[in-house]
Amino acid sequence: MELPRDSLSMIGLVRTQVASDTWVSYADKAFQTSLRMMKNICSLAFTRAHRVAQKIFKEEFSDSTLTSTELKVVSESNEQIRLAELALSELDQDDVDSITSHHACHILLNNSRDFVQRLAKQELIPESEASDLLEDLDEYVGSLLECRKLECRKDRRGSSINSGTQEGASDLGYPLLGS
Repeated sequence: MELPRDSLSMIGLVRTQVASDTWVSYADKAFQTSLRMMKNICSLAFTRAHRVAQKIFKEEFSDSTLTSTELKVVSESNEQIRLAELALSELDQDDVDSITSHHACHILLNNSRDFVQRLAKQELIPESEASDLLEDLDEYVGSLLECRKLECRKDRRGSSINSGTQEGASDLGYPLLGS
């Protein structure tokens, strides 16, 4: 491929390369932010699943002494919990707190939607009221997602991911996250 010789073509080539580099940088930072979020959520879920499983395991065998095999299962589960907690400790604590809060809010909002839908289906609340509540909940979910986007933008600029949570949430009218 032959490079253009005139200056206008060279400027166009440079602009294209700069735009491409900017997009790649943006995509890489967005990917890294998503990766941190997934690592956080997966580590928390993994830890909780092991703790719940251990509790059930111990309740099932609480009337007798655990055998060496059963002790080995509990020990291996504890090791998995330790590794998941180690993975969490490698993340910025502000990121962990922010991601965990957003995830918890998303779960609560989805559970609220399910609850309102059940009430409406059982005719315990009027359909019009259910519709209004569901619209509000959809708006809150949208605001929560927008808040995440604001945090990711702040993260790309080099600020802590958590630095904009409070003002970003209250600016969007999200009552659960705002101050």
